[in-house]
Amino acid sequence: MGKRGFFMLVEPQEGRIAVALEGQEFDLEDACDAFPLGGGAVQVCRIVISPSEKYVLLSEVLNELKDESELARMSQRLIDLVNGVLFIDNPVRQPIRHQGIHHRQSANGNWGVTINVPTAFARGRAGKISFAQKTAPTEQQSQICLALSDEVVMEVLTYLRDTPDWLDLYKAHETMQADLSVRFGPEGKKIVGWPSKKIKIFTEVANGARHGEKSERVREKRQRKGESVMSLSEARQFVRELCQLWLKSIGVQNGG
Repeated sequence: MGKRGFFMLVEPQEGRIAVALEGQEFDLEDACDAFPLGGGAVQVCRIVISPSEKYVLLSEVLNELKDESELARMSQRLIDLVNGVLFIDNPVRQPIRHQGIHHRQSANGNWGVTINVPTAFARGRAGKISFAQKTAPTEQQSQICLALSDEVVMEVLTYLRDTPDWLDLYKAHETMQADLSVRFGPEGKKIVGWPSKKIKIFTEVANGARHGEKSERVREKRQRKGESVMSLSEARQFVRELCQLWLKSIGVQNGG
């Protein structure tokens, strides 16, 4: 992320829902930089919710929901997408976690007590969501907007939401690869610049892990043959690069 300036507390003028966040301070500040107030479907900032200060996620998508269970599911889904986007920015980041939901009290404008919600939800796809954009979003906010209107992008970001293992990375790669074939035909990977040699290395190691074989054994086999190997950290960096190229290709295709 860019250079940080003096960090200010803000008081958003709109919105009735604030989702409290927890995590490493540095990761939370990165989220504030990536999802600032004023643009995009998701915004992250630090505000005063008496008696303390909290990092929160704000979204007009949440403001439209009335049912608490639906609100809990959607707020977790948005945090999953934020974590997926932050992984694309920095694959060694630690995921941000859901700490609870605050409702703004209409009588005085203050924020109410936290409503705790479950921390685990299924990864199922959601339908497309429409929203009104106010000001120019950051690149990260644009990626969230894309995910909210494209179920495949939402699925890929969800695979990358935590600290992705070999199976998560393989599923993200497989989903992007299938999408490229739909969008650009059989030459999709070549068109967007995916490196075929590294993909072969990644898929062999990831496939071994996917089918229960230790990735270390796959790497040992490749080393004995004098072939290139790939560690899990290298695989995360590699899938991140594939994802950047894939998202860029979608933006170009959509006229972005």
